[in-house]
Formats: sequence, structure tokens, C-alpha cells
Amino acid sequence: MIIIASFIMFCGFYALYNTSKRAKLNDYIFDKWIQSHQKKSKPIGLLLLISAFIILIQYYGIAVGIFSGFIILMTISGLVIILTPLLCKKK
Repeated sequence: MIIIASFIMFCGFYALYNTSKRAKLNDYIFDKWIQSHQKKSKPIGLLLLISAFIILIQYYGIAVGIFSGFIILMTISGLVIILTPLLCKKK
């Protein structure tokens, strides 16, 4: 269950990361779609993050679910911010 919640949280954070104007963005098909449809991507990303938190809260309880959600979110966000510029295509 924690793997599913982590993957959903990754997808939500990655969608929100690709809507940023300051981030170094990729030229992949999925990334271009997210960047060109920002009005749809931001609510989708937020819904994915909230659903991951709800899954964790239902599985672990309120306090531990929120705490583990923030730990997972910090880990995933750090990895996405550090590793995404390394995976960008060279133009």
C-alpha cells in the first residue's frame, strides 16, 4: 500500500513540478503535454497528492499517515528536483 501511495505522490509532484516556470523542463511527450495544459495539470497534481495522503491516513491512521506522507513527499521531491535536470535531453 505504501508503494502505491508513493507512486501516486510521485505522479502528483511530478505534474506540479512540470507546471513550474523556474524548473529546467524535459522535452518528452508527457512533459510537453503537462507544460502546455497547466490549467488541467495543477488540479490533477493536487488531487493525486491529496489521494496519496488519504491512502496513507486510511492505512496508518491520522498522525502516522500524515507524518509518513510528509516524509515520502520530502524524499520524492528531493529526488525529482535533483535528478530531473540530469535526465533532460541535450538540444
